[in-house]
Parts: sequence; structure tokens; C-alpha cells
Amino acid sequence: ELDEKRAKGLCFVCDEKYIIEHQCSGQKQLYFVEVFEHKKEELVAEGSDESKAICALDNGNVDAAHDYYVSMHTMTGLHDYRTMRVTGNVRDKPVHILIDTGSTHNFLDLEMAKRLCCKLDSTEPFPVAVANGHKICITFFI
Repeated sequence: ELDEKRAKGLCFVCDEKYIIEHQCSGQKQLYFVEVFEHKKEELVAEGSDESKAICALDNGNVDAAHDYYVSMHTMTGLHDYRTMRVTGNVRDKPVHILIDTGSTHNFLDLEMAKRLCCKLDSTEPFPVAVANGHKICITFFI
């Protein structure tokens, strides 16, 4: 349905012709976001399969006072105007990269990082909230 609207140049919400600075007439869309607080004990335990799933790509500067997020688009592969999917090569191995401005950091599957022979630096574990609301402990930087 969205592909049809996109092909016809229609707004996804109100079905009117979409132009830059378009504003839907007469109807409002409401969104609901539910936020849960997590205690440290609720974080995924280090060493579990989930905690091994990703490692952070960063310059190593971590401030424990900040919250880190991975957006829904990153986790599901959905795209919007803030995301871009590209294919690149690391050591002659193809990798799919989703660039998402909604995430605070970039993340890579730990097993993929090992297969690509990335240098992994240990860090003090810190939580990252992923799209489904779970928090995952990050223990490595690349």
C-alpha cells in the first residue's frame, strides 16, 4: 500500500498529493510510546547469547551517565528518511550497513566483528536500549 502511494506521489497519511511542506488537512495522527525503567539487575547478563550479539563501534569514549539507543529501524531493517542502507567491503568480505541517524552509536554483531578480524577493545560494560525495550550490556569497542 505504501509503495502504491509513493508511486502516485500521495501522502501516506491523508492520501492528498504530497509536496514539500505538505500538511495533512483535518486529521491528526496520535502516537503512543510506552517507556519502562530498567534496573541494573534487569540488564541482559554478560556472557548470555544476547549480550554477545552486538559490540559498539566508537572511539572508546563512553560516559555512563548517558543513555544509548538502537532505533527500531536498525533492529528491523525498516527505512525512513533518516536511514540509508549501503553495501560495503571489509577485508574483501561484503557487509550490509544500515546508517541510522536515530541511533546514538553504531553497532556490529560480535561474531561478525571476529570474522572480519576487527580489533576488539574491552570496556566497562554499559547498557544499550534496543528497539524492543530490552537493554543489552556492551563490553567491547572496535
